[in-house]
Amino acid sequence: MITQWAQRFLTVLLLAVGALGIAAGTAQAHAVLQEADPPADALLQNAPSAVTLTFNELVSPVQDGITVVSPKGDVVHRGKAKSSNNGRTLTAQLRKDLPNGTYLVAYRLVSADGHPISSGYTFSVGQPSETPELPESAEADVDPIVRGALSTGRFASYLGASLLVGAAVMSLALWPQRLGSKVPRRIGWAGWWALLAGTVLWSWAEVPYAWGGTLFSFSTDSASEVLTAEFGIAMMVRVGVLLAAIPLLRQALNGTELDRPRRWGLGILALIGAFTFSYTGHSASSEAVLLSVPANALHVAAMAFWLGGLIVLATATLTRANNEELAVILPAWSRWAMYAIAVVAFTGAVSALLQVGQLNQLFDTTYGLLVVGKVVGLAVILVFAALARNFVLRWVRDKDSDVALSSAVRKVIVAEIAVAAIVLGLATALTQTPPGASESSVPRSGALPYTSTVASDDFTLQIDLDPARTGNNELHLIAYDKKGEEIVVQEWGARIALPEKNIAPVDITLLRLADNHATGTVYLPSEGKWELSVTVRTSDIDQVTITRVIPIK
Repeated sequence: MITQWAQRFLTVLLLAVGALGIAAGTAQAHAVLQEADPPADALLQNAPSAVTLTFNELVSPVQDGITVVSPKGDVVHRGKAKSSNNGRTLTAQLRKDLPNGTYLVAYRLVSADGHPISSGYTFSVGQPSETPELPESAEADVDPIVRGALSTGRFASYLGASLLVGAAVMSLALWPQRLGSKVPRRIGWAGWWALLAGTVLWSWAEVPYAWGGTLFSFSTDSASEVLTAEFGIAMMVRVGVLLAAIPLLRQALNGTELDRPRRWGLGILALIGAFTFSYTGHSASSEAVLLSVPANALHVAAMAFWLGGLIVLATATLTRANNEELAVILPAWSRWAMYAIAVVAFTGAVSALLQVGQLNQLFDTTYGLLVVGKVVGLAVILVFAALARNFVLRWVRDKDSDVALSSAVRKVIVAEIAVAAIVLGLATALTQTPPGASESSVPRSGALPYTSTVASDDFTLQIDLDPARTGNNELHLIAYDKKGEEIVVQEWGARIALPEKNIAPVDITLLRLADNHATGTVYLPSEGKWELSVTVRTSDIDQVTITRVIPIK
């Protein structure tokens, strides 16, 4: 039996790997900036009249959508950004007679999957200057209480769906009639209420999550925007499905035999409910939506069936059914569970790579690491499932009534459920984490690249440090003469130190990209005011050392 099970597992694994190969060609995360005008780090001779951003999918501006800050710290865009190109392009008009210097562009949008997208960049007019600060009113931090409520709502929704589906299926197909319907009925209705409450909390928290504000303080306009968007419509459909299913669930959970039309009706409602999870997550924003949405819906449905069935089995069936009943129930459940796990593995592989995009992002991004954790958890669950199935089949084959079947299998299933709860938590975190390539951070003071222009007697030096945060940073040094023309630098040198924390100067290895342009990478382990010293030699006798203090957040 172990060999047969192993063969089936290898088949599932090969199908999952095949899915990874198929999905790789169409992978796409949620909203990603594809084009900007003016582009990032551009040096313009004349001030632009507008800033235009184009994304890979439909986006909705939050508040003004695009904030443009002048070198003096003034907000210079005029009103809310205008949408065009089927909602993929946003344009913010700028004031006239703008001064020379470096401008900050920050944007906050909501992508098709309901996630807020925030980032920014700089461009310069005439000559670069210090990067201006983002106004406090434009900052976009998410309230921790809002984030916690969102996670709670999502987890409750997944858990509620599992309890409801598991109780309904087990009550209809694998519950001994002599035991009555009280236990599965309680589990099923607990799942129904958990799914309803989780959906309401998820929808409520989505408003301040995407549009700003606290859990109890946000505008009615933002609530209207959320409820009329794809996310809100999916949530209202889910509530409608829950209400429409009440008559059928009453019969199913009471142990009443459903005829074929009612079984089909309950199944169709369950499938529609599964699809609502697809339209409230990352799969709705994929360019391969015809693949990602059904894959995610089947993933949720199979997960709910398998996890819910396990919970009913461990908490009710194994503690109440006798050995004769278990000899019928457990082999059937073991076979169904194997099929459900196969669907979870296959559709999970498809969904994961559609969002991760490239295999290296499995370990380079938070989303990828969560996917890896979920895969490891699933592998552990497969081991427990194999142990339980092998034990059951051996017990049935040998007719060994002296073995405490329910106790032994229950221990394995409880361990399986414990790991499944962790996997469910990781799935909740995945829905709240920007996928792979589209990971972006909220722009705020110190979170955007550092740019400074320093004038010496002979030349002007532009210093760019990106992202100006702890960790790896990329340094760019560009030298111009007084007229803004390129000059020839014969030798570059750079060192950086943090005196306030007694971190000694570290030499930065520089690579020459052009006569006036050099770049290097430096690791900054701590926050603080770092002192960067740059040495520029333009001839055998002309050498200048410039020092700047750079705040690292």
